[in-house]
This record gives sequence, C-alpha cells and structure tokens, in this order.
Amino acid sequence: MKSSLRSQLRNTQKIKFLYFAGAMAAGIAIIATAIYMSLPNKSVAGNSFYYPSFSFHNPVLISGSAGNVNAVYKFSNVGTGIDAHIKIISLYNGATLNNMDHFTAGYYDAWQPFVNSPGNKSSWINWRITFKKAGTNTDTVLTRLAATAIDVDGDGSALKEIIGAHPVSTYSALAGAQVTVSFGRDSCMAISSFSNVANIDTNITQAMFMKIFNNVSTINYRTGAASYSSGTQVRQNSIYFRYFDMMPSPLPIELASWKAEILNNRQVRLVWSTSSEKNNDFFIIERSADGENFIEAGRVKGAGNSNDMKYYSCIDKEPFSGVSYYRLKQTDYDGTTASFKPLAVDLTRLALAAATAQISPNPFTNYFKLNFNSDIDQSGEMILTTMNGQVLYSQEVELQTGRNELSYANAERLQPGIYFVKVFSGKKLLVSQKVVKE
Repeated sequence: MKSSLRSQLRNTQKIKFLYFAGAMAAGIAIIATAIYMSLPNKSVAGNSFYYPSFSFHNPVLISGSAGNVNAVYKFSNVGTGIDAHIKIISLYNGATLNNMDHFTAGYYDAWQPFVNSPGNKSSWINWRITFKKAGTNTDTVLTRLAATAIDVDGDGSALKEIIGAHPVSTYSALAGAQVTVSFGRDSCMAISSFSNVANIDTNITQAMFMKIFNNVSTINYRTGAASYSSGTQVRQNSIYFRYFDMMPSPLPIELASWKAEILNNRQVRLVWSTSSEKNNDFFIIERSADGENFIEAGRVKGAGNSNDMKYYSCIDKEPFSGVSYYRLKQTDYDGTTASFKPLAVDLTRLALAAATAQISPNPFTNYFKLNFNSDIDQSGEMILTTMNGQVLYSQEVELQTGRNELSYANAERLQPGIYFVKVFSGKKLLVSQKVVKE
C-alpha cells in the first residue's frame, strides 16, 4: 500500500484469484449475536462459495464535493443486481483523499483508495458503504459478507497502517500476522507493524485481515495510518469484498444461540449453543466494563468436532455492579482463536426484577405464580424453558410499574424435573427463576 506502487501496471489476466472458483453465491456469512439472544442464519465456515464476490470499478461522484466530507461515490454493478454507494463520513486529523480507486497497481476488482496521511499523528478517513438494488436508491440487505484488507503494512521505519470496520460479527487473521487486532462490542480495528510488504499480494497472508458481517445493508469502514515521522505519505489501501479460503476460518463453530441471564444472587449465567464445531478445543468467556477492554471470566471445554447441537453455560460470580459486557471467544486445537460480538447485561435495571421475583408454589404440581417488580410500564413475554434452553411455553404480557403477578397453569403436561421461567422485555431479560415440577 505504498505510493511507489503507482508505477506497477496491472494485467487483469494475471490477477490472482485465490478464492474458491465457484464463489458466486449471494449473501454474507457469519454468526451474529445480539444483546441477550441471537439466532443467526446457518452458514458454512471456511467455504467461499457461501460469500459474495464483489468487483469495484469506475466510481462516479453522485453527491457532494469530490474528496470532501459527505461526498458520495457510486460503484455500479459490484455484484449481480447490486450497486455500492460509498460516502466520506469524516476526515480525521488531517487525512485527505488522494484517489478514490487507484487501479493500475494491486487488484482491479478490489476497492483501492489512496489516502494522504500527514506526519507525526494518527489520521484516517471514515467511510460508510451502503449496498443498493442496482439502478435504485433502495438499500438491499446482504445475508453474508466478507471484506478482506490486503497488504496492511508499514513503511519499514516510522508508519503503521490502520484498518477498522463496524458492525463486525467476527474476523480472521493468521497466527503470527503482522497486524494487531482489537475487537470490542461490534467494532473491529487492526494496526500493522512497521514492517513493509513488497507488493499488494494475496500470497502474503500475514499482511491480510478479513472481517465478516451478517445481515447488513450498510457497513462503516476506516482507512488510515499512525505516523511517527514528519512528512505526508500516500498510502494505498486494497479492500477485497470476498472470502479467502486460505485465511483461517473465522467460523470454527456455528453459534445457534448466545444469551445472558441474571440469577437471584446477582450472578450472571452465560448460555450458548452450537449447531456444529470443527477442531474446537475450548471457549473463554470474557468480561468488560466498557465493551473494549476484556478479561477472562470463565473457561469451558469444547466438543472438538460435532455436527449435533451442543449446549454450554458458564456462571460469572463477579459481574460489575452496573453494565457488564460479555464476549465469547473460541480456541482451536492449534491455538487459532475467533471472537464473537459482545452482549451487554445491565444489573442496575435488571436486578430490581430479579431480586424481587418469587415463585409459588415451588416445587409445584399443577400450576405456579410468578411475582416480581417492574421499574416501568412495558410489554413483555413470559417463557418456560428446559435447562438446555428449549422453549416449552410462551405468553405475551403487559407489565406495570411496581408489582406484577404472572401465572402458568399447563403444568400437567410437563414431566417432573427442573425448568426455568423467564420474562423478557424485547430482547432484555428481566427475570429468570428456576422451578421444579414434582
């Protein structure tokens, strides 16, 4: 990504397509997790056939002033029936646009903006990329998407490149790669080392960084650099909107659910399930107070290899008194890791309902009643689940500020055993109580 690469002429017949030859399926692959509960679309890890391959050529300015904030560039027909509109959201700390898409070096199908990076500071351009139905201004939702940054490197002495994106579901970088990745909430950023890579080359995987998105029509992207010397440098970025099979799979597991619930003793139980696993050694539950800086809160052994549903749980006995962010991290047998989007648990609000919840009778035979306090008027849902999270009963409820009483009277159909009754408001869990059927 260097200005010296301008002199390299590209022969499109020699472009190196290092992805699976049949990669033409629409949509984007990844497991998405949402706050409190997520049921992502099924996907196949490590197979480029399930990811779209987009080609970015000949941008046209359709709004605003070229190179300035709010300028919008249109890339027509990046995929079948799909246009891409790219908007400059901000020019941070002196960064400026040199060329919207330089195509005589690197890869013709990649989006390759040239960015002027001033000396002795960190600077970048923030972009917003929106996918549209071709020839219209109507957004189109992509189920699966991969965006791979190529040649994320330094200048050999005093500059490091910066790549960022939002909302990222997960990412992939080789073990020992020359990029340092941070992943918090649903934002992901990578910064290179000072080392310089000779060419924009997909054979040099240690300088590549692949982000995975799920169910998006718009993503935010960042291109920039951290400079430690005087003088402006022109940095070429190369972003390929395609999946690269030789990168470590960002999906060693297929996550079927991922949620958190507050227990009566103000501890937090994290519960998740997988529909398939490949070389999965173990999971780590990470906790954070700010959604950015995480520490390990628990560890659970994985199933190794499986194509069956597997259920896991971990209890955090020391959550933060306010909001705690939890991130699920998976580790393969070879040490390769993948992290999934964090979820948030607010003990400040949810603890009121959990602390005041009472079930009677418990154990029960034919019916039980749930009493608890709500801090506001709100619509909700009461569900009854097995210990593995299977929903057996669901009822919409209207909650009032103060004391609420809900009942369940279909108990004769239940087998004796342990169950959980839960109350949600939207995706927020208000109450989770263990009940025993005699």
